[in-house]
Amino acid sequence: MGTLRKLALPALLALGIGTAPAQAALVTNGDFETGDFSGWTQGGDFATDNVFTAPGHVYDGTYSAALGTLTGSTLSQVLNVVAGQTYTLTFVLANAPGNTNASGNNAFSVTLGDETFSLPDNFVAFDYGTFTIEALATSDTLNLAFSFLNNPSDWLLDNVTVETAANAVPEPTTWAMLLVGFGVVGTSMRRRRQVLSFS
Repeated sequence: MGTLRKLALPALLALGIGTAPAQAALVTNGDFETGDFSGWTQGGDFATDNVFTAPGHVYDGTYSAALGTLTGSTLSQVLNVVAGQTYTLTFVLANAPGNTNASGNNAFSVTLGDETFSLPDNFVAFDYGTFTIEALATSDTLNLAFSFLNNPSDWLLDNVTVETAANAVPEPTTWAMLLVGFGVVGTSMRRRRQVLSFS
């Protein structure tokens, strides 16, 4: 996997936050309800990544993924799609809500096909929000990959779905509103060195 890049603010504005659709068949075990990472390929230092059930930390159902390695890890799948079709990735994510240390050493990126989005480095703690990103399939497979590090806390991930864009209709709320709400638009959005690189 190549180096992950950050998107400039205009690209952030194009990404929506909405209500997660029902679990799509394209992603295997996107809700982690198997209680493990079945269907996913793990990479990097994933020793502390786990699927867990904990009151107040699971978004939906019984399990959510807790991702918090010290040096960075990945979670990925190769999806069977139709070339030329646009697909929408939807997922819910939290940065250890209630943990005052959650804005420590952390980074989060997601890639769908040729589209990559990264949160600013050392992002603040926040409760679950629903995020979407769209990508055009240029072949009959589409790579989905999450890359992250979080020390001393955890990213909480759940309800990962990929659907054709026509079937996924996010609400008009934008990433910009999320970032403004956290008060991080400005210095946090400056271009910095690339955050994560995995081979």
